[in-house]
Amino acid sequence: DKEAAQAVVAEVREKMGNITVLHWNAYSNVEGSLLDSSPATLLESLNIRLISYLTAVQAALPDLQAVGGAVLATSGIMALDKPHINDFAKDLGVLAVSVSAQHKATALLARSLQPQGIYVGEVLVNGFVHGSEGAQGQTATVYPDDVAERFWQMYRTRAEYSVMVGAAV
Repeated sequence: DKEAAQAVVAEVREKMGNITVLHWNAYSNVEGSLLDSSPATLLESLNIRLISYLTAVQAALPDLQAVGGAVLATSGIMALDKPHINDFAKDLGVLAVSVSAQHKATALLARSLQPQGIYVGEVLVNGFVHGSEGAQGQTATVYPDDVAERFWQMYRTRAEYSVMVGAAV
């Protein structure tokens, strides 16, 4: 929730000083078809993926501005609007909509914060991540170290705001 996101940012600032990087990787298995899920379920997913994300960015903004920091977000392939992805995601519509909202927000943040010297980058994960809850019973195709390496490259170069890890789409 909003207060929890603000509290985490305040606690990190108090214990570690200015926040130089905010990494957003919130996940919850809130999912379901858009036709079968309640509005409350969609709202819960949007709160996790979008509202708390933006709240955390806003809370960390003074620090990020002071140090020319970065916002790094992990997202999923369901954010993209392509027929084969939509076919895969149709029964996971709640998750797909919230991931798409986070993806769009990240693009807008990249544009809005770049003039202030703050880098915003996103890794879109295309596949199930080895060792993750979501990969249980699935063929995991993405390794956490590969995701971390892409974030590090993006942070260092600050050239791209959105890249994909995993099989090409």
